[in-house]
Amino acid sequence: MNPKKKISVNDLKGISETLLPTVYFRAKESRMADGILKDPEAEKLIEQIDYDFSRRDHWITQLGVACRTEIFDNAVRKFLKKHPRGTVVNLGAGLDTRFTRLDNGRVTWYELDLPEVINIRKKFFAESERYRFIPKSAVDFSWIKEIKEKNNILFVAEGFLMYLDRKDVKKILLKIADNFPGMHILLETIGPMTIKFNYKKAVAENIAPFKWGVPTVKELERWKKFEVIEEWSILDFHKDRWKFLSQFEDLLKDWFFTKIGLVKIIPE
Repeated sequence: MNPKKKISVNDLKGISETLLPTVYFRAKESRMADGILKDPEAEKLIEQIDYDFSRRDHWITQLGVACRTEIFDNAVRKFLKKHPRGTVVNLGAGLDTRFTRLDNGRVTWYELDLPEVINIRKKFFAESERYRFIPKSAVDFSWIKEIKEKNNILFVAEGFLMYLDRKDVKKILLKIADNFPGMHILLETIGPMTIKFNYKKAVAENIAPFKWGVPTVKELERWKKFEVIEEWSILDFHKDRWKFLSQFEDLLKDWFFTKIGLVKIIPE
């Protein structure tokens, strides 16, 4: 991964553009001596992308991204320990680098995102027999036909579903449930009050607003297709770094901050 000049990302708009601050915060955290994660690929990426990352800089967002990345990494690592030859389908993959951190030499891994995002990804990462890119929208369900495996599959949705409206979130999750019974989904949601407070800021800065959030991942069980196996709040991790926010933990957990859930699809 060594292009001669910086890569333009002008084609990334709306939801697609949100991948850029995410990779920046992972890289910034990785460069800290006592950082929560180490992501050398993210560090390389931000050096080679032509974008003003600093305009999105904020310590709370950086810490939130780092904590959720750690939670997702640990959950995927646990899945691969149980299913070394399993399959991971990364929905709304952006420039996620998890494959480079967790590849065990046997997993099959799909990165699904819009064509313009996959075009950028191809400038930095190469596909292989086990590592494949799908340039499609998550609501273009023809992507399902490209997943040949039917067992031991983990679907991952990090930093993605909160940008969709409830109708599309439900449509995507139920479509996965109908086609992959018994499999698991690892997903993220945000507190509903964050959506309310984020909207004006998003409009003012011309960035994609949050649209979907629930106080707890257990809300998905109302759709009768899912069982929540485990749920985490980012506020339960690295409490020493949350500063004054720790004083309002009970309020922030349900109504503002990120929750991650491991969900099992209930077979018919």
